[in-house]
This record gives sequence, C-alpha cells and structure tokens, in this order.
Amino acid sequence: QGEGFASRTSDTLGKDILYYAVVLGDGNILRLARTNAAVFQQAQFLVGYIALVLLLILGGAFVAARSITRRALQPLERLDLEQPKDNKDIYPELAPIVERFAQQQAALNREMRRYKSKKQELKVLEQHIMTDISTVAAKLAVMNHLEVILAIPSDNSASSRNPWSALDGMIVGTSGLDLTEAMIDELKEVR
Repeated sequence: QGEGFASRTSDTLGKDILYYAVVLGDGNILRLARTNAAVFQQAQFLVGYIALVLLLILGGAFVAARSITRRALQPLERLDLEQPKDNKDIYPELAPIVERFAQQQAALNREMRRYKSKKQELKVLEQHIMTDISTVAAKLAVMNHLEVILAIPSDNSASSRNPWSALDGMIVGTSGLDLTEAMIDELKEVR
C-alpha cells in the first residue's frame, strides 16, 4: 500500500532489526533497516536534549515568577501599618483593608491614652493611700511613745500640709505593742 514496516531478530547479528520500506513516486522502493539498539541510543540522545530544554524552561519560569512576585509584592512590603493613611502607592483593591488598619490604629491609640491616664490615676491613688497609712502609723508610734526606725525613708517630704510626711515609708517599731485595732480606727477616720 505504499509503505510497510517489520521487525525480526537477525541470527547473524544476534540483534532485533527494524525494517521500514516506502514506495517512491517514480515506482522505486526505499528500504531502511536499523537495529533496536541504535533506535534506543538515538532516543536516549534525544531524551538528554529534551531534559536540558525542560530544565532551561523551568529555570526561566522560576526566574520570571520570582521577578513578577517581587514586583507584585513591593507595594505590600512598603505598607506602613503604623501610619496606614500615609500609604500612597497601594493597590486599589487594598484600600478598604488599609482604611480598616487606620481605624484600628486610631482606636488602639485612644485605648493606649486611656490606659496611660488610668495608670497615672492608680499611681496617684496608691501614693495617697501609702501616705495615709504611713502618716497614721507614725502618729500612733509617737502617741504610744514607741521608738521608731524608718526602714524605707521617703524621698518626697515636700508635702507641707502633712506633718508626718517625713515619715512616709515602712515603719518598724522596736516595742512589742499591737496597734492593729488603733490603726484600723485611725484609717476609718481618714476617709
């Protein structure tokens, strides 16, 4: 029908041989023969080149993907989450997220100011309570003729309205007199 192929084992060579024949336009027949080993060698030769081409394509794809990703992520990496409103070159798709960051940052700043204010109020209250306690303790020690030792002397004796402010601190007496009830009664009167 114009072409044909066959395969047979050659007793002389001891190898499989592939035959291919085709009828040419002028009526002549072109016949080719090749051993299987030669065909496989040629396939191995081509596989090496195909693998090299695939590696080059994969390497080029990796470099291109890395470059594209780096360019795409640059605006995200420059995004300043501390000052979200200052971000000029962001993607339009990110504008709602950046706006939400700005709102959260403003709320966080308000809460931090409120926290610092409350912390300062607590510090003042604590100092006031400690002054009241140390004043009452010193007063009771003097009234009961106790010998007084200042274990933690005060660094701020500037309060002129409180005559006991120099004794602001932990007071340890050398006498063994229990003044717990008197201390509680005195502190109730401080209110």
